[in-house]
Amino acid sequence: MRISLMIIGAFIAIIVVTGCGATPTPTMATPAVDTAARATELDKFEHPQDFLVQQGPGGTEWDRQYRSFIQTDQDATAKGLPTHAQAAAQIKADAALSRDRLQMHKSWILYIKHYSQSYRPESATADLRQLYTDLVDMEFGAAATTTPPSLPFEGDQKLRIYRNIVYGKDDEQMQRMDVYLVQSSRPSPVLVEIHGGGWRRGEKSQFSDVYAGNLIGRILESGVSVVSIDYRLTPTYQHPAQVQDAARAVQFIRSKAREWNIDPRRIAAMGGSAGAHIAAWVALHDDIANPRSSDPVQRQSTRLSCFIDMWGPMDLTRANPLELSKQPLRGEDFARAYIALFGTTLEGYNATPDIQARIRDASPLFFVTRGDPPAFIMTAAPAEVGQVDHPPVPETISDPHSAWHGVLLADSLAAAGVEVVRYIGPDVGKDANKDNEAILKFLRSCLSLP
Repeated sequence: MRISLMIIGAFIAIIVVTGCGATPTPTMATPAVDTAARATELDKFEHPQDFLVQQGPGGTEWDRQYRSFIQTDQDATAKGLPTHAQAAAQIKADAALSRDRLQMHKSWILYIKHYSQSYRPESATADLRQLYTDLVDMEFGAAATTTPPSLPFEGDQKLRIYRNIVYGKDDEQMQRMDVYLVQSSRPSPVLVEIHGGGWRRGEKSQFSDVYAGNLIGRILESGVSVVSIDYRLTPTYQHPAQVQDAARAVQFIRSKAREWNIDPRRIAAMGGSAGAHIAAWVALHDDIANPRSSDPVQRQSTRLSCFIDMWGPMDLTRANPLELSKQPLRGEDFARAYIALFGTTLEGYNATPDIQARIRDASPLFFVTRGDPPAFIMTAAPAEVGQVDHPPVPETISDPHSAWHGVLLADSLAAAGVEVVRYIGPDVGKDANKDNEAILKFLRSCLSLP
């Protein structure tokens, strides 16, 4: 929905990195240039309806990149998507890996061109056409070579960095974190960053594309260490695996307090979309520490100092995936995300008692009680929706990014006497610097920063 966001002084040294070496990207052999065949391929862009594949990039790991091309650059970054140039670079790098991947991306461009033509702005069409031309030239022209993008903050001498730290015991490939420690004479507070992606895709450290305005960099500059986590994804793992992993990550971080020179009393969490949902669940759920556990990590508290919710779904009981699947644009993709989280069907989501109980257990809204940590709720919405005295909340809220989720949570927190910042309104997501300042102000307060 939106995610034009966000948000790093006196540090030294860098340590890294497990598995960070650049791996040479294979190149494709250069075919003889056939100008007539090249022209035929280029013409497909003007008549995509004759060359459509059955399934587009929606629901795949490339969903974000292709969604960028159905809107302006400004709108894309406001929603946490890469710019057209960033998306094109990522797509071309992947297409260079093999001819099959090149053909896949060409087909997806035609799919996006056809199905978004009624609402796609001209600037997006021009950039999409250029991307398609570049892929055709890659196919008919010189061999394509790419350089893998650098890792976030790689080589920053002001940080101590650990990557791919395993924090769980259930799936060591998924339960990993990247740790960015500020250098300080005193233990630093920590922000746990949780990626979005509909609980089924995404990865740690994608924040360079997701948060506009160098949000993570500014948080580090303010003296807050950052830990970005991966977690078990659907459909392989269903709820509560995702929230359990985030809670375990918080416990693991606390267990490393002395070694990492961090303050275990000052830990916050932040995320967008599914990441916001997970952050809120951990923040509002009762502490799941087990003082009698033989595992020292499980003996640690899961309580947070505060959390930041960026357009996350907070009441999953209000969703109707069956109806949502019939809606245009991303309706079917959103519906799949809901049912994958619980391993159910479109029809069973709202009709199966045991599934409904699990859906309620997955909804952070129902855990709100007095004494919960402060919350910052950020989402774009009409002016009247962002007010305390807002219109009635709809009974059905199928869009997981709907501002009504944030409104429901803000109302519930306020009623329980919990501090909540409503950063909800029509200008949210339009000015990254303004958004970032609001987030930093909140973190300074809840983490007792100077």
